[in-house]
Amino acid sequence: MKLNVTQKILFGYIVGFILLLAFAALTYFNGKKIEATTLALAQEKIPGLIAVSSLKSHVQTQTNQLYELYATNDQAMFAQHHQNSMVAMQQDIAKLRGLAEFQTHDAALAAISVKQEAFTNQFVEIMRQPEVNWDAARSALSDFSKSAKAMDAELDVLVTTVSNQTLTRAKSSQQLTDQLIKVGLALAALGFLGVLGMAYYSHRNVAVPLRDVSLALTDVATRRDLTCRLQQKNNDEIGDIATSTNKLLEAFQRLARTLDQSAQEVSRNTHQLSEFTESARTSVENRNSNLRSATQEFLREIEASTKLGGVK
Repeated sequence: MKLNVTQKILFGYIVGFILLLAFAALTYFNGKKIEATTLALAQEKIPGLIAVSSLKSHVQTQTNQLYELYATNDQAMFAQHHQNSMVAMQQDIAKLRGLAEFQTHDAALAAISVKQEAFTNQFVEIMRQPEVNWDAARSALSDFSKSAKAMDAELDVLVTTVSNQTLTRAKSSQQLTDQLIKVGLALAALGFLGVLGMAYYSHRNVAVPLRDVSLALTDVATRRDLTCRLQQKNNDEIGDIATSTNKLLEAFQRLARTLDQSAQEVSRNTHQLSEFTESARTSVENRNSNLRSATQEFLREIEASTKLGGVK
């Protein structure tokens, strides 16, 4: 199948366009994944980790409040601080419910929270008695501390799970970004090589053959050598130009031969005509010379006859 220069260049542009579309598609889909990961980190994972840290802090605060109540038995201050802590913990738990990983820990944390509330109420009730049973108070406080540690352990497991998921998604996002960078660099390299290839192809298959055609035609015009022929190296428009130029030179050569033959024929005819003219002129001159001689002889005879006859 014969491909002309335009088709070859168009084919190169189509290949480059397809590569560009492939890179654009890869960028779009990877960008969507990176965007989803970024949104998940910004709206779910990171706020969840912050909520876990805040929840652990509030659990520790509740523990400290119970110890303060054990030391001071200030019921009013404890009730106020305890209420604030409970509201803050409910807010943290509401934020944690947005985490997919929280679902597996929700039941355990809810059970621990129920125990903590029971131990807290038991401890407060003991401290309200006129005669405080300090052993029972210490036992309730110890039970609360154990439940707080259990909640801390459960929250630590949750933090570990969320952190691992976050790191996995962050690594995936980084891999996608690295992939985009590598593909972009590869595409840039391919584009650079493609430009060099197109430049080399244009120089070798377009500029050089056209220069050869120009030089050959200039040489023909300078030396008047119609036997010169161009080499057909390309099977495209440039090769067609060389073929057409060779045909034109052959036509000019045949025309030159015809003109040369015609000139030679005219020269021969002219020479023959010159010879015939010269022969005719010579014959006429001879005839004129003979006629003059005859006339002079006739006149002499007349003159002689006249003298003999006495005629003047």
